[in-house]
Amino acid sequence: MSILHGNFHTVHLSARTARRLGYFFAAVLILACTSRPIAAHAVLIESTPAPQSVSPGSSVAIRLRFNVRIDADRSIITVVRRDGSNWKLQTLRRSEPNTLEATAAGLPAGDYRIRWQVLAPDGHITSGEIPFSVGGANIK
Repeated sequence: MSILHGNFHTVHLSARTARRLGYFFAAVLILACTSRPIAAHAVLIESTPAPQSVSPGSSVAIRLRFNVRIDADRSIITVVRRDGSNWKLQTLRRSEPNTLEATAAGLPAGDYRIRWQVLAPDGHITSGEIPFSVGGANIK
């Protein structure tokens, strides 16, 4: 077998070398097609309160668990009322690197949303909202 080299001089390869190059390129192709990136976007996998849930009291413990470690120092939890007013919560010391925790105290009865934003190890910011209510209000 021969391949062109430099200024079009022919380089001859033995059958054994050509076969090894073929195996090498096949292995590279297979790895490129089947490998996954090490880091991933943060995906919310569990929350307290759960979406559409009702909290009986005015103090709500918030716990958000993600599929990957998150940067808590650069992550935000905000509580939003139906009228659009909102306030940022102070995150608490967390027991696991993939969780955010906070407490919203003194919430009057009504509909709310937990608005969260987190930074994942891959450098991407992910955000979302969790609707809930306090004191039996209707979630809409």
